[in-house]
Amino acid sequence: MPLPKEKKVALSNALIKAVRKHIFFSPNIDSIWPLLYQQYQKSILLGYSHYLPDNLESHTGKCGALSDMICLLVKNSPMKISDEIKFMKVTFFKTDKTDNHSLVILHDNSKFIPASGHYSFCNFCGKFLGDTDIICDPWIWKTSLAKDCLSHIEYARKFEVESYYSMIQFS
Repeated sequence: MPLPKEKKVALSNALIKAVRKHIFFSPNIDSIWPLLYQQYQKSILLGYSHYLPDNLESHTGKCGALSDMICLLVKNSPMKISDEIKFMKVTFFKTDKTDNHSLVILHDNSKFIPASGHYSFCNFCGKFLGDTDIICDPWIWKTSLAKDCLSHIEYARKFEVESYYSMIQFS
């Protein structure tokens, strides 16, 4: 029996909170932590290998690492969460593949395997996701119903990262 959307929203929020308890910073959201971002850039330029992106020890991670951790938590939960809900990491790319954004979809459809193609974030949500499917986006600490994709993008605007949600290629 599928989980009600209210429980999926609560689960998504709990997963984001659990992941963000260990990965506090995303060095590519420089509007939030400009000093951290500057330190990150300096460490790369100076060649310090102890401060790498997506490094759990440094408590930093970009969207891909955060989404991977969400998937690991669902898959390996002692509460057998993966028996009750399906999940999938999806990544949107710019056409030239220079930038991307990853997030997790919590859904009920066991046959949910969208084909790679050219979709905007909202087109993808409208074409492949149902009314009770959830966008779990730990990068911006946001859970949304798939049908509320526009408000999800508006929320991303607070962090000045909304351009990551207008990418046109999905894989």
